[in-house]
Amino acid sequence: IADQYTSVAVVIVHPDTILNGPDAISSYFVSKGRKYNAIENIFQEEANEARGLSYAINQLTLLNNTIVKQLVIWKEVDGKQQKEFEYRQTSPKQTALDTAEISNRRARWMELCNAHQVSDLVNDLYSRNTMYFNHRPLVRGREALINEYGYMNYEKYSLRLNPLVVEAVNDSTVFEIGQCEGSYGGKYILIWKKDEDGEWRIFIDSNI
Repeated sequence: IADQYTSVAVVIVHPDTILNGPDAISSYFVSKGRKYNAIENIFQEEANEARGLSYAINQLTLLNNTIVKQLVIWKEVDGKQQKEFEYRQTSPKQTALDTAEISNRRARWMELCNAHQVSDLVNDLYSRNTMYFNHRPLVRGREALINEYGYMNYEKYSLRLNPLVVEAVNDSTVFEIGQCEGSYGGKYILIWKKDEDGEWRIFIDSNI
């Protein structure tokens, strides 16, 4: 298992369970005994050619027939594809989720971003235990993210999020991979979670 991950890989299992490095990741998955007998690639997109990065969504079928959907950031290291980041969630075999509300929330994100209202953006659109995977250490929580996103307050900053795939995982989790346009022109990842108040908010954000 360890060979599948880069030396600085991060796997988020839960807000309180964050695995850093291949040894910790391998030990965790071995202890859980979560082996799979099939893997299907749902979506993959090059994210940064110069850095050898790509984003992918996979579906795993475990030995007990449980379905798990996995969001991965792959990195090419010495000609070998390894995981730089991973998040996975159990998924029903049939997930019929209307993602229209996600579209509304994304539009709200762009509205607040382009109005340079960073505090409102983060407090409205991001969960309390939100995490931002862009550099290390991992940015955790709203206050830290408001500080991280301070550049959005610049008058000329503008951004549009164009989703390439919006994949329902279960009734409370959605994976999104998309393309940014404007002040930043790279790819992005959003993992949406439905909060206790029924509102969709961003649990994990990444754009490495």
